[in-house]
Amino acid sequence: MARDKVEDTDHPAADSEPTEAAGTPAKAKQTAPAKDKPDGGAAAGRGTSGTATAAARHRTVMQRRHVRIALAMTAAVGVEIAGAAGLVAASLLSWQWGEALWGQSEMVWVVLQAALALVLLALVAAWLVRSEQLRARLRVPLLVPAGAVAVVSLALLWQTEPAGRGPGPLVATVGAVLVLAGATTWLIGLRQLQALFPFGLGDARSRGFGNLPTVRRAQFVGGPAGAVGGAALVAGALLVTPGWVTTVDSSTADRLALGEHPSAETAGEPAWTVELAAAQEGRPTQVWGTPGGLIIEEESGVRAVDPRTGEDRWHWRDDTYQRVAGVVTGGGDTVVLALEYDGGGTGRDRVIALDTGTGELQWDRFDDELVAAMSNIVVAHETGDWFVVPDQPSSPAVEEESSLSLVAIDAESGEESWRVEEDEGCGFIAATGGTAGLLVSTQQCAPLPGDNGEAVEPAGSCLVTGTDPETAEARWSWPDAETVVADCQVAAAEEVVVVTYQADDGREGVALDPITGEVRWQIEDEAELDGIRNHVQIGEELIGTEWQDDGAGGGAGELIIRSAQDGEVRERVELPEGQPIEVAAAAPGTAAVAHYRPETAEVVLLTVDLAEAEISSEAVVTGSPGDGQFRQVTLSSGPAALALSTLVGIGTEVESATYHLHVYGW
Repeated sequence: MARDKVEDTDHPAADSEPTEAAGTPAKAKQTAPAKDKPDGGAAAGRGTSGTATAAARHRTVMQRRHVRIALAMTAAVGVEIAGAAGLVAASLLSWQWGEALWGQSEMVWVVLQAALALVLLALVAAWLVRSEQLRARLRVPLLVPAGAVAVVSLALLWQTEPAGRGPGPLVATVGAVLVLAGATTWLIGLRQLQALFPFGLGDARSRGFGNLPTVRRAQFVGGPAGAVGGAALVAGALLVTPGWVTTVDSSTADRLALGEHPSAETAGEPAWTVELAAAQEGRPTQVWGTPGGLIIEEESGVRAVDPRTGEDRWHWRDDTYQRVAGVVTGGGDTVVLALEYDGGGTGRDRVIALDTGTGELQWDRFDDELVAAMSNIVVAHETGDWFVVPDQPSSPAVEEESSLSLVAIDAESGEESWRVEEDEGCGFIAATGGTAGLLVSTQQCAPLPGDNGEAVEPAGSCLVTGTDPETAEARWSWPDAETVVADCQVAAAEEVVVVTYQADDGREGVALDPITGEVRWQIEDEAELDGIRNHVQIGEELIGTEWQDDGAGGGAGELIIRSAQDGEVRERVELPEGQPIEVAAAAPGTAAVAHYRPETAEVVLLTVDLAEAEISSEAVVTGSPGDGQFRQVTLSSGPAALALSTLVGIGTEVESATYHLHVYGW
């Protein structure tokens, strides 16, 4: 019994060496193997554990590789999506001189359009099919047209004149590079995935290495990250290299909160001064007081300053252009500039519209005809949303007499909104924004035939017409068919349209109601027309100046205060020695006069209290320009704004002179 028990107890060590004596105690037999023989069971356990650890480590490495490949491939798809979006956007953007990609018929453009379309079609097909092999077969051939898009787009960008470059070629180049990078990365990732799962990619989708949730998370992150990164690269290319796609230098600003009237603080020295280069060849340079600030034309654009401090607020300029004309419209909310291109080619002249309050671009187009028309004459109503330019056929029929139309351009869109044709036998000679929202135009008509078929005196008659912009129809005309007057000059104020003309007995004047055209009052004595030809309306009064030249460059001037209701002269204010140049509203009940003193070559600002009919202040604004001479002196008035500007020309010849504009504000 005891022996059987010992054998049963020693069974785990049956393969061990035999004991020396059969009577050896059981305890000794049990402890001998542990003392004298290696632990065979422990060694076997350590071997099994080492193999499992190595396998686990190998699996972890493979898992990480799978996650990295999945992340890279989905990020590559995101980059492809960003690149494709860039190609679509590029096809809609401007490429050369405002022209888009689609619709161009030259061979290089046709090749580019075809290559871009092939890239997009191949990408969409590769995204939609389920088989990795088909996806690879679709991606490989798109590398060639994608490379062609990148190379041709960059070449078109390089060969286009800087002023005519649009963002399209640069966006297309970056988009094509993104497609190349994304497709190449995806193909490399597919090769690595096939090496990782040699028995088929079904294992990668169904089992992986036991960490499919981690792979799914990597795929979920990779796609959006690639798309966002690609989009950032497209946007960054436009921001980092703006000179590649535009020559425009511009800035914007927030709107100002200005009052309704000019500043009343006009006494003393100007509060601020701005000096800038002006357009060459003596072109007029205008300054406007608007609800958005003081707008100042520049040589190649425009800037806005705070009328209270003179600080720059926003600007727009393009040094490849020369500003040839400008107008403020839309109730003072929009400034429109006509820009003439310095380079060659046709279809390059440009018209832009900017918000006077912020400097934001409202519309922009290439239009040689509109630029030419604006350089001749452009007028706008103070509160209207249109401006008018002349339109003359470029090639009228030889047998027909050339006619002229007045075309109204919508301030918001830049498109033609209505037009006015000449009356039969008449031709336009002048136009003004008028008042009451009307366009007031002046025509010179052919002389009427007499009884014997010969012309009657005077040699011709003028016709003044008020046109309603809503209907483009004449609301009224003056004079009637039976009255013949000549040499009409129109000065439209807020409440009256004043016309001076040559009658049988000398020069006369008439004030017309701007709504009905009826005669409000009439002046038949030429001596009573003083100050009415260049007046402004302040309150209920018409304010103008009159100057009598003494023949030696000097003389005395007067400020005439006239009632707008009946035309009667209320007061005459004697001005200092010199020549009054321009009048503007300085504040309610106050007029400002730009005054020139020939003996000292000084420009002086006078303010006149209209209620007291006396000069309230006198300040020297600027002295002699040294080697130059004053070519233009103007006053500008607007909300919280009163500014005097002088255009100074350095040089005796107009064509070669250098011009600078000095703006002084109060």
